[in-house]
Amino acid sequence: MGMKSKSAHFSSGAGGPSVRKGGLSFKLNIHLFGKMPKQKSQIKHIMANREGHLPDSRHNRKILEKISSDSSNYKFQDNNGNKVYSKIIKGKEYWVYSRNGIIQNGGVNIKTFRFHKKGDK
Repeated sequence: MGMKSKSAHFSSGAGGPSVRKGGLSFKLNIHLFGKMPKQKSQIKHIMANREGHLPDSRHNRKILEKISSDSSNYKFQDNNGNKVYSKIIKGKEYWVYSRNGIIQNGGVNIKTFRFHKKGDK
């Protein structure tokens, strides 16, 4: 995904997008903030009253959006292009999978942590 410009001030290389200004070149750290999807079926997949997930509420949706909007919670990108975010809050591991700025899945791990060691803060 490169940026197109006739002025050559923007380019996209192997390391990601960069900007050239006045002879200087620097990398852009582009972070798409995760938002809940609009499709009801996708929301039902994410928000559910079952193990590993959160019941659907405005508060729980905001938790997932906030976690995926903080780049310090970023863990890795999986083979499907999902960015994985995770954060420990009050001894629980909250997690979010986001692709193209849209949350694809998310929830909470209480017994077994996937992205942190038990006892991490």
